[in-house]
Amino acid sequence: MSKGFKIHVDIFGQEEQTQSEIDKNAVAVFQATLEPQLLPGELIVGHAQNVLKFSAYSEQKQGISGSLFCTNFKVSFVTADRSSYDGEHNNQRNLLLGENDIALCNIDDIYQASYPKLPTETFVPKIVSTGKRKKFTPGGNLTGKVKTLEIRCKDLSIHTFSFKFSPKDEAKSTVTAILHHAFPTRLELMFAFEYQDPNRQPGKQTHHTTMFTIKSDWSKELDRLHCADAWRVTQVNEHFNMTDSMPECFVVSSKLYDNDLLKAAPHFLDSRVPAWCYSYKNGTALVRMACLRSESALSQTENKGIIVVSEIESMLEAVRLVHPNKRQAEIADLNKQCPSVKDIANSFMKLKEICMPVSLKEFWVEDLNWFARLSDTGWLQNVTRCLETAVEIVIKMAGDTPVSVVMKESDSKDLCCVISSLVQLMLDPCFRTQRGFQNLVQREWVVMGHPFLDRHGHIKKNEEDVSPVFLMFLDCVWQMLQQFPSAFAFSETYLTTLWDSTFIGLFETFLFNSQHQRMMCSKEGIPYGPKKGAQLLSVWDWSLQFKNEEQSLFKNPLYVAEHEVVKHRRESASLEDSKRSLAEEKGASALESSTEVNKDSSLVRNLGYLIVDDYNDTLQTISKSDLDILLPQVKGPLIKLWSQCFLRWLIPVQIIGGGSPSEYFQQCILVEEILHLKHRVKVLESSQQDIPNDRVRRPKSDLFFSQDIHGVPHKLKADVLTSSFPYLPLGPLNRRNILGTPLSKYFEESMVAYGLGVSENGAAAELEDTDDSEGRNSKSRGENLE
Repeated sequence: MSKGFKIHVDIFGQEEQTQSEIDKNAVAVFQATLEPQLLPGELIVGHAQNVLKFSAYSEQKQGISGSLFCTNFKVSFVTADRSSYDGEHNNQRNLLLGENDIALCNIDDIYQASYPKLPTETFVPKIVSTGKRKKFTPGGNLTGKVKTLEIRCKDLSIHTFSFKFSPKDEAKSTVTAILHHAFPTRLELMFAFEYQDPNRQPGKQTHHTTMFTIKSDWSKELDRLHCADAWRVTQVNEHFNMTDSMPECFVVSSKLYDNDLLKAAPHFLDSRVPAWCYSYKNGTALVRMACLRSESALSQTENKGIIVVSEIESMLEAVRLVHPNKRQAEIADLNKQCPSVKDIANSFMKLKEICMPVSLKEFWVEDLNWFARLSDTGWLQNVTRCLETAVEIVIKMAGDTPVSVVMKESDSKDLCCVISSLVQLMLDPCFRTQRGFQNLVQREWVVMGHPFLDRHGHIKKNEEDVSPVFLMFLDCVWQMLQQFPSAFAFSETYLTTLWDSTFIGLFETFLFNSQHQRMMCSKEGIPYGPKKGAQLLSVWDWSLQFKNEEQSLFKNPLYVAEHEVVKHRRESASLEDSKRSLAEEKGASALESSTEVNKDSSLVRNLGYLIVDDYNDTLQTISKSDLDILLPQVKGPLIKLWSQCFLRWLIPVQIIGGGSPSEYFQQCILVEEILHLKHRVKVLESSQQDIPNDRVRRPKSDLFFSQDIHGVPHKLKADVLTSSFPYLPLGPLNRRNILGTPLSKYFEESMVAYGLGVSENGAAAELEDTDDSEGRNSKSRGENLE
């Protein structure tokens, strides 16, 4: 399965092909040589014909025949099935990766497998594969014939191919090419440095995310938070003269001079001096700091140790001096409060074991002890610890006695990124929009030096450095999204797709360990490689992967609904002010009406403010005083497994016609109806005559699921939508046929279209500024689809 989601249905009313067009396309497909679609700079390095791709969890009883290609970017399976030429069954695709493409960066392990047929009554007594599996070693020599290839991916998907009918030489050379290109040993061997799109202008930013690579970006953020007097942007690291680990521009206390930073830098690991992360509206600040170098590395003399302590105290004193009440900052030792990078890696390895059964037999055996095994992984416990730490810091910064907090971590590159980002999400609604969230990730993770290259294992180096710290953060955000479903402008599909994008291997956002490494490769090329001035892409330009209609799945309909309510209440508040002034003139008190407005506003908030029994008095005070703060529950059953991310490829656990996609569908339809009614009320209020409902144009909501031109929401059938949408094809009730079944065949009654209201005779009419009903401009249904 390819990276990213696929939309398997003609959602937006494209015209169907005639049978003659289908036949013509079929002839063209079968007469042409099967080859994958290639990106600029992509080359085919291996090819095997007559390869069988097995359907997942079909026990190797179902599959489809085609050709398997290996390029310097992906593994691609190409087949001449009906979906290749039939417009009705043709899938929309990720613009970078197709339905049967696997990015090389996404490959985790490769096995040669054999699956002996077992009697149906056979029971596997322990969690092992029912067949023999041999792991291929990158760079090793292949011996004998490769019969079955099993590719296990970092996104927890499994792909199985059979070379039973393929020429032996082709199978061997193709597998060798995959092993060579999927596990590069040097950075310059990655496809990102080969990609050259002639239509893209070098250096031109095609998205609106703030990159925080220049001083003005940081200054604007300080101005937004009204803290430019207390904190300043320093360029002490210009040209990376102080450290390669930090950006050229970052923010420090206004009480510190650049010479102070240069003097203190050698005493911190990687010279990562204390740096500002965020300032809350009460003046408290969040700061990140690396640990000190060991005393033996500094000096063996006691006098030197005293100097070191003095330098550290001066850093903390500078934070205290910019606090409104001059309170001493508290230190949060993340090495003790949060799981370590190794803990996260170990728990994820255990989680993968229970989320990636090879066969149905393994799945059913695993299912017997699922909850116990899930608990034993420790993943949810690690998520809980991160959220607990973030909540504690929020309480310190926004409580009755607010203080600034300095986060301390070994090198301040991992857990500081997680906790800092979570704290800002809890405190600032700006970061709960898609653009704000991307700004946050760009600033706290990308620019401040999270080692994405090492943590995601893009090159074969030190396996001990690999750890999904970024996934842990996204999981924490997903937990907040579940508890505060209307507080975030983006959906869980956005979070899952963002995680998937880390393994495409094209985006400079997730390709480097530091801003210094990123700039060296993009401007001067790789010093030890042949490529100069590579054309690196940003993941924030989503148009590179998805069309606009597909990006609409990133939108959270509940966020749209809540902000429409807030907007309506603001409009009502202005009217209420007029009434209040009149009441005061008559001697009435305005306090009661003001209280009612605040009470109504509190109703807009959701779960986190309704469950406060387990929190202390400080937490309740925060919840009542500032409705913008999100304080998630971190105990009990509210911490759940992120099923869309971890279980989407598991066919046996799919819920046909249910799950979160079904909820999302209903939310979209409900919210669009609210928007339509609100628009109709506005039109009727502005008009002096009664306007028929079929003449009021239905507004476009930009949500993925919408209503048709009749304004009637279509109900999903049980065989249409599954809990794995939009990452797996939809299918009928027969699970054996669920893979490879195009959605359009079952989605006809749920076609999404935007258009006008439809009159009784079936014609759609757009409301015009005229009183002459005879002169209204009527258009046909097909012409009015937008």
